[in-house]
Amino acid sequence: MNEDDKNTKTHDENLNNKEENLDLENTSSDENTNQEVEDKKLEEMDMEDSNLDLQALLEEEKGKRLALMADFQNYQRRVSEEKSNWGAISNMALIQDLLEVSDDISLALNDETLDLDHSKTSLKSAKDKLVDSVLRAGVERIEINVGDEFNKEFMEAISTIPVKNDKEKNRVIAVISSAYKYVGKDFVLRAAKVVVGK
Repeated sequence: MNEDDKNTKTHDENLNNKEENLDLENTSSDENTNQEVEDKKLEEMDMEDSNLDLQALLEEEKGKRLALMADFQNYQRRVSEEKSNWGAISNMALIQDLLEVSDDISLALNDETLDLDHSKTSLKSAKDKLVDSVLRAGVERIEINVGDEFNKEFMEAISTIPVKNDKEKNRVIAVISSAYKYVGKDFVLRAAKVVVGK
């Protein structure tokens, strides 16, 4: 083997080694690229799965919220119906009492033999029943008498009249109608109508 052949052989070997190294590098680079592509695909799949999980969770929460809103609307409707029923039931006893008073007055008015004494007795009986009905409903009369000092909290002066005596000024001269309030409550249902001295 001559020197040229040796150099050619060495050169060929070097070229082969370089090609092999290039092939190895290309293979390694291809493997890295393939791995990166696979990693990206896995990452995208994980994100898609995560999005699907979030969408499913969102739909579940929407369903819960809608069910809760429907339950609350049903509750509101039920409470409204119960209030309406309780209002009707609580007024029923008072209405029955008032109807009884109305019946007594109708009987008295239709009595052809009604004289003055009997009519006064019938009216007093009707009034007593009415007062009892109002008391059972929790309403009481505020006692106001002639000579009491005028109190704008539960009195309404419908008229004033001049008085000669200074002691009668700003005092009740006449009670036209009584005042009423709920038992144990401070507010007045109806103020008394009175005439006051000035």
